[in-house]
Amino acid sequence: MNINSIIDSISNNDQIFFIKNRNLILSQDFCEKKMTLLMYSFKFNFLEFVDEQIENIKNPFHRDINGYTILDYAIKHNVKFFRKITKKFDYNKFDQSEKWPHKFLCISFDNIDILKEILNFDKKININNYFKHSLLNYSIMMKRENISSFLIDQGASFLEKDYRGWNSLFYCCYYKEYKTFDKIKDLCESSKFLKIKHEKDIFSKTFDFYSNLDD
Repeated sequence: MNINSIIDSISNNDQIFFIKNRNLILSQDFCEKKMTLLMYSFKFNFLEFVDEQIENIKNPFHRDINGYTILDYAIKHNVKFFRKITKKFDYNKFDQSEKWPHKFLCISFDNIDILKEILNFDKKININNYFKHSLLNYSIMMKRENISSFLIDQGASFLEKDYRGWNSLFYCCYYKEYKTFDKIKDLCESSKFLKIKHEKDIFSKTFDFYSNLDD
């Protein structure tokens, strides 16, 4: 059977074709662009048979031409598939894309449930991606208010400056994430953060200047 026929059936969500050719499809290894059929199923949201494909996968740690594994594809969908894969295979054996580590992918796809799952395996929260954005600052950039709040509660650093000299307050103002700004401001004014009280002096100037920038 031509591999392109199988890929077409997946892209068209053709369940009948899959059922008729189940054994052959599950025996396939890698296709064009070094993608597995499981990766194609994730890509085209052909999710009805993903569980079965996970059970039959030969090389779970295989990477496509962009460096992504099946775990990266699962992160784009839901926590159910992520849990199934990490229950069957060791999370720490999965390579991560240099540009888009797992935790940043969770923010990209607004998936706080999988982010929480990942933190059970790897608790590091003050990390930067390839583009020198911290996890919290990237969340602010993407306007993920619920994830930003969660990261702050987990102890994410918000006063550390990036390569431009911006801390998370600058990001909040530039991207108009005012609730996150208020949460950080309240923390800085609490007794827990008295040692950085001097930072409050720049709050009003930062807010006034950046909140007036055009979208």
